[in-house]
Amino acid sequence: MPRMDDMKVLQQIKATPPLQSLPVIMQTAMGGVAEIMAGLNVGAFYYLTKPLNHKLVMAVVRTAVEDHAREIVLSITMAVAFCWPRPKPSTRSPTKGTVITSSWKSGSEVLA
Repeated sequence: MPRMDDMKVLQQIKATPPLQSLPVIMQTAMGGVAEIMAGLNVGAFYYLTKPLNHKLVMAVVRTAVEDHAREIVLSITMAVAFCWPRPKPSTRSPTKGTVITSSWKSGSEVLA
């Protein structure tokens, strides 16, 4: 890359809030353990080495997409479960109440 290497790009992706949960699949021609570990430590979802195997690439991408979709569903579920406005419990005793009665045209009305 002309201005920054792959690790810098990955670091910037993981430092950008809307992109943090995006699964990033890295690819390397070197395949050195140190380089792969560094990428995984920064937040790479998976590391592919060259030569690429089509079936492996498809399986990794499918897994990354499914994992990301589950994460989105879970975050939405948690947001709904913990942030959904719920009716506040009544602080009044169920046996006590205010009754207002009035007589108007057709008879007695009761409001509670």
